[in-house]
Order: sequence, then structure tokens, then C-alpha cells
Amino acid sequence: GLESFAGVALGAVVLATACAISLLARAVLTHAGLLSPDQPMKYAIEDFETKLLEEEQTETEAESRFLIKRRGESIHLQVRRPAVAGAFYPADPQELKELIRASYLHRLGPGSEPPPEYLSSGVVPCLSPHAGYVYSGPVAAHTYLHVSSLRNPELVVIVGPNHYAVGSGVATFKEGRWETPLGPVSVDAEAARKIVESTGILDFDPSAHRMEHSLEVQLPFLQHIYGEFSMLPISLGFQDIETARTLGEGIAKLLEGRDAVLIASSDLTHYETAEQARSKDSQLLNRVEALDLEGFYGTLERLNVTACGYGAIATVIQACKKLGFKKGELLKYSNSGETTRDMNEVVGYASLRFV
Repeated sequence: GLESFAGVALGAVVLATACAISLLARAVLTHAGLLSPDQPMKYAIEDFETKLLEEEQTETEAESRFLIKRRGESIHLQVRRPAVAGAFYPADPQELKELIRASYLHRLGPGSEPPPEYLSSGVVPCLSPHAGYVYSGPVAAHTYLHVSSLRNPELVVIVGPNHYAVGSGVATFKEGRWETPLGPVSVDAEAARKIVESTGILDFDPSAHRMEHSLEVQLPFLQHIYGEFSMLPISLGFQDIETARTLGEGIAKLLEGRDAVLIASSDLTHYETAEQARSKDSQLLNRVEALDLEGFYGTLERLNVTACGYGAIATVIQACKKLGFKKGELLKYSNSGETTRDMNEVVGYASLRFV
């Protein structure tokens, strides 16, 4: 009776509203050039969703996925957006290039731009800081002047701490690219697969890299030297000695017989006086130069050295031991007080190479 009539009437209203919305949507999409008059709405909606997915990527996103539709298949390409461009270093490409050049010629820098007169081959391992360029850029420039002695690396491996404890405790990036103001850097998917399989402790986890700056800040210096190159990024939330041993041995196996760059990204003592920082850091760096993994961890604990990327340093120590390196050589030590003029609370920075 009346209830049946009301149900039919309501259904008619819903159907009419849906038709009206559909017609309105077709008109809007046609007007916007997203739909031709004879094209089914289904395909227009798929195209429109793809455009929305692309447009939703913001400059502050550190990782994104683009959905590319082709012949009915979905292909995901991981793209990590820069997290600290405009903060740790300039977002403007020209300003960034000028600041990198200035870092080499700074009073705390090496005094000359790449490349050096000497050439390197094989693996070039080193330590580089990862603070804002105005603070640690000149110290990092010592590292990268040495790095540039290797003219054409097959692979660049960067190991750094996960400051935010987000994602997997030991994480790499499966495929895709990382973007900086100087352009994209490709992730070596084959190297990523091999290190995950050989170590058994690494995960593919882009979320671990999303906000992290310790790897990102190394990239513009490398781009300034090489332009295009392939990299393997590794982020460490777990920085214990066993993780460092396992990962270091896996990296050594991966790089054996190859021309490659291996970077440990770490700052040293945080927020102590310049005198205290230098005392603690010099003792820690002595253990690094001696490739003394156990002594390195012992010094960290005994002196309570607040080096944020100690696991990255330890990993590179272990890799160097396996690859036949004999010692480390300190290229430069400084601290943030040289920029801020506040020597009461500094962060220590070191550039070091292995030979």
C-alpha cells in the first residue's frame, strides 16, 4: 500500500538524482577537456583519479606513489620527495650549487673544488656529517673532495641513522628515485634486492626514509660531482654492534670488485661545550681510525658520546675490515660553534676517509 508506494517514489528520486549527477559530471569533465562526447565515463574517472593522485603530491611529501595506467595494468613507481630542501640546504637549484661551491672554498673547507689531482679506484669509503650546510657543509666538502677522486662509481651506498624511529629498524628502498632540487637520483633495485637477501635483516620500507635527512643531505654534494648516479640508501633505527657486523659484511660482499662510494652519515657529540665535544670525539675517532669495532662501541658507552649515526659508522668500519682497508684518516674536525659562535653547546662534525 502506502509503504510500497513510498519506497518506489524514494527509489525514483534516488535514480533521478543519480542520473542528474552523472549528467552534471559528464558536462563538467567534457568542459574541462577530460572527457570526449563519445568516451565512456569509466575511463574518464580512471584518468581523473590518476591526475588527482599526481596532483596530491606536495613539496613536503618525502615519499609518494604515482599510479600509471597502461593497457589495464597498474605500475607503481616510488618517488621520495626532499624532506629538508629549503631548511638544511637551499631549495633553489642555483643557490644550492653556489652554497656547495662555497663550502669547498670556506675557511673550514678543503680550499679547492673537485676533483683532486689523484685518482681512486675500487671502493671509496668515508664519513660525512649531515647537519645544515651552513653548519657542516665545509666539513662535508673535505669528504666529497676525496670522493670525487673516484670518477665514475657504479654504485653509491649511503648508511645513516633513522632519527625519527619511523618504519623498519633496518630499511632500504626497493626501487624508484629520490628527488632533490638538482634532479632525481635512481635507486639501484638490483643492489637493494641483493643486500636484503644476503643479510636477512633489511626490509624494503619507504616510510623509514620519509622524513629522514641523514641520507638526503648527502645527495646534492654527490650530484654536484657526478650528475647522475645510482644509489643504495640504508636507514638504521637499530644501531647495535650485531646489526653493524651483519650489515657491514653484506655491504662488503655487495661492493667487492666494484668501483663504488660508501658513506657513513653521522654527526658526533651533541650539545656539549666545544672542549668537551672535541675530547670525546677525538677518542671515538681514534677507534674509527684503528678500525676497532669493539673499542668503538666501548668508547661510545664509556664516554656517553652522543653521535647520532654511530651504527652507520660501525657498519662502514666492518665493511672496510672485510674489504681489506687498513685504517681511517681524519680529514677535518670542527663543530657548529664555528658558525654560531656559541661554544657552550656545539655539535661535532668529522670528515674521514679509509685507506
